[in-house]
Amino acid sequence: MNIFNLFSSKPKKQLLQDRYDKLMERVYALEMSNLKAAALTRRKAQRVLLQLVELEKTTASQ
Repeated sequence: MNIFNLFSSKPKKQLLQDRYDKLMERVYALEMSNLKAAALTRRKAQRVLLQLVELEKTTASQ
């Protein structure tokens, strides 16, 4: 079990969406000053988005 889910009453979909939104906000802020950090953060956001898509697929197939 993910420790991230232990302390939150939000569903996993909402947690992932919130995390993605925060990461993308950080990407936009970093693009002005630090392109390398922005690229790394964008990759993290893409991984979170993939998790969100996988979650959607599993809930749609049920």
